Amino acid sequence: MRFQEGLTTAELVVTLFVAARFILSGYQFYNAVSLHAANAREMAEASNIAYKILRSDGSQHMPSVTAVCTSSPHITNVTLEANTLPSPTARILRCRPNAGSTLLRVTVEVEYGSNTPKRKVVHATYISA
Repeated sequence: MRFQEGLTTAELVVTLFVAARFILSGYQFYNAVSLHAANAREMAEASNIAYKILRSDGSQHMPSVTAVCTSSPHITNVTLEANTLPSPTARILRCRPNAGSTLLRVTVEVEYGSNTPKRKVVHATYISA
């Protein structure tokens, strides 16, 4: 019996099938990494927006806020500058940690995303009222 050198048709088909599976796996991995990178970028942008609002508008002296945090806080909606977030909204919540406190808890919430539920980034601090 004599052997011929080279690949048979069956070996060639199996090799091409395995190569196609590797290419598809690489494409799926690329898509997953791209999606996570986009989510991380959106979260970072929302976090930067919330922190900027907290540093500027959130630190305003507001002695008129008397709501305790366990009840309904004082809410202020914020108009956002142009950004690349999908459907963003922002608001500032101000309240006192407990009745008669001289501290004021200021919380900034930024919600974004076109899906339900929306994603939310929250930053908070305490200031002296």
